[in-house]
Amino acid sequence: MSYFNPQTPGVLPYSYSPSGFPSHSAGPWSASPQHAVNPRVLLDRVRPLVNYGLREAHKTGVRHAMTEVALIAYLMGMGYSPQQAHKLVESWEIDETFPR
Repeated sequence: MSYFNPQTPGVLPYSYSPSGFPSHSAGPWSASPQHAVNPRVLLDRVRPLVNYGLREAHKTGVRHAMTEVALIAYLMGMGYSPQQAHKLVESWEIDETFPR
């Protein structure tokens, strides 16, 4: 799964918290410089996932690929690594379809 290796290594800015909120008190919406969002970094992180989705759409269809990419991206936002998120989402599939 080398297509999920980020070009910019590092820790996700917000890790998963059981309460559903980040562990720091400022929150992701904070205007402080340490919480600033760099679009280039975000694009570098999601570009491999987008490219994967485009390739997957040729094999499984657009709806399936978009659902898979959205689920992976959501899990990544919760703090899962791209590889963990992909493996978990793939485990939910039955014969290349998601349960309804």
